[in-house]
Amino acid sequence: MALALMLILSSGDLMAQRRINFRRGHSSATVSGKIGARGYQEYMLRGRAGQVMSIEITSGNGAVIVNAGTASGRSFSLDMTGGDHMLSIVNTGSRKTSYTLTVSIR
Repeated sequence: MALALMLILSSGDLMAQRRINFRRGHSSATVSGKIGARGYQEYMLRGRAGQVMSIEITSGNGAVIVNAGTASGRSFSLDMTGGDHMLSIVNTGSRKTSYTLTVSIR
């Protein structure tokens, strides 16, 4: 039972959400990482109502997409509501790959 609890707690750490912060005076941020085959990573960012968020992602295998609310793809924009927004990075490919995500708010 202790082993099962350790596995559950360690897997939760692996899937922890990461926060995207914008440097003072900047309206965009870029993050990079690696993602396993059929894996996903979650990011959170804060925006204000009325802002437009633009998302672009590239990957080594060309099979990584972003899900943000009802929008999904490799490059898109959407209107933001106030507060936190979750972005899910999904590798639809069968191999581990690297990715670069750029988020802009205006």
